[in-house]
Amino acid sequence: GMAALAAASPKRPPWQAWCFLALAMVLNLAIGSAPSYSYWKVGFYKHFTLCGTEGDAGPASSSKDPWGGACWDHTSLSSLYSWCIFGGFICITPGILFDRCGPRATAAYGLVLVNLGIGGMLVLLHVGGTPPVALVGICYALEEQGGAASLYMVAVCVLVRSFPSHLVGIASGGVAIAFGLSGLLWTTLAGSLFGFVEGADPAKTHLVEFLTLVLMATDVAGVAIFLSAPRMLALVEDDDNAEQEPYSGHAVEKGDEDVPRLTESICSLDCLCLMALYSVVSAQVIGMSSYLSSIPTAFPGVHPKVFSMVPFVANVGGRVLYALVVDTLTRCGGRPAITAGNIWINVLYVLCFFALGAVACTGEGPGWLICLMVALGYSAYGGSVCFASSFTKLSFFDGHVGVLIGLLFTVAALASTIFSMFFDVGNSQGSSGVQRVPSDFVAPWVAGGVAALVALPVTLLVAIRALHGKRDPEEMGGYLAVRSVQTGPERGP
Repeated sequence: GMAALAAASPKRPPWQAWCFLALAMVLNLAIGSAPSYSYWKVGFYKHFTLCGTEGDAGPASSSKDPWGGACWDHTSLSSLYSWCIFGGFICITPGILFDRCGPRATAAYGLVLVNLGIGGMLVLLHVGGTPPVALVGICYALEEQGGAASLYMVAVCVLVRSFPSHLVGIASGGVAIAFGLSGLLWTTLAGSLFGFVEGADPAKTHLVEFLTLVLMATDVAGVAIFLSAPRMLALVEDDDNAEQEPYSGHAVEKGDEDVPRLTESICSLDCLCLMALYSVVSAQVIGMSSYLSSIPTAFPGVHPKVFSMVPFVANVGGRVLYALVVDTLTRCGGRPAITAGNIWINVLYVLCFFALGAVACTGEGPGWLICLMVALGYSAYGGSVCFASSFTKLSFFDGHVGVLIGLLFTVAALASTIFSMFFDVGNSQGSSGVQRVPSDFVAPWVAGGVAALVALPVTLLVAIRALHGKRDPEEMGGYLAVRSVQTGPERGP
């Protein structure tokens, strides 16, 4: 069956794998333009005309506009961020490219898109005038498709295949932590070097220089990934001296009849669990990030400054904590333990969203409860990165990892878009700012709870099947129970 195949991975990763993990973390620190976007976005107003302003409306207002006199309003920046999310989360293309053509081709694809995207934005800023939002958005989407999608995918897929199952949590958690810290890094740089401080005058900001630094940092890290990723995979796959993980089963020949087709992996119950829990349900937390600033305005008991730190601390803390938990579970209980961990993450999501939904419905609730539930949701989201990586390694053929992880992010992006369309935060008071009332949050929070509740039976079924599979020696370790045709009693070819 499908749980009878796996990639062989050594008990101890080579030292080069740790070096590659450090490089992958540097890459994720470099691609932090999206997490810091809310700070440097005002730089566009220095170059483009802002609708409805007089005098200080940008350079295009005082010169001939080659774009026909277009203008941007405050919603234009939100639209631009939507393009960014679209490019960064649609990872199925680099996933397919990774599995079919390898890491070098995928990294090259990413580097080309990064340079086209940021280079395109720099050209538009140099040309002058106010281009359509969609044109700048396409450039931003290309940059995110190249960096946050393609280069990130190369790093994650190589790490998942290079590290043994009991260290995948540490590897994926390290990359996720670095990406989380990238927002803090680039926000600090934007404020200290380029004038993007809170309430900054757009005329005193330096957007061109900021984007140039982002491009240089991404190119340097991306070229390093381009050069090292193929060597890392070759080292793991071709090292005849790599010690294989022990397993309680029989060797399985790696013939065409034993390797599952991609459609079998995608149509499996394990894939349904992966997509339902770590794409659709996790997308609810992604959506929450777009309206976090409104929550303290609706609930007087929530202190704005304290609350602003809760998502960041919980997210990063969850990635650190669950990286250790995932590797411990894998070491002690293998795939059944990881599937039990999936249940825990799912239950946290159910508790988080239904508790928040209840507070929104009643219209009142203590501030500590709201902070606690948001912290639970973001810690579960941070931990989901570690659990999803380990579950993918233990449940699927390694030749399908790129497509499946790419599909994971793509479904998350689509789910976030769909839920934001039908279950967005309301504005019953017609406020022009971020002010909201409790009832405005009922739809997104109840929808998130229902999505988590619907995913729970699938998560439970996968865990029950994994636990039952322990009785079958070939099912014991999922895909990790498989070896290619062995040339000796202690190691594979």
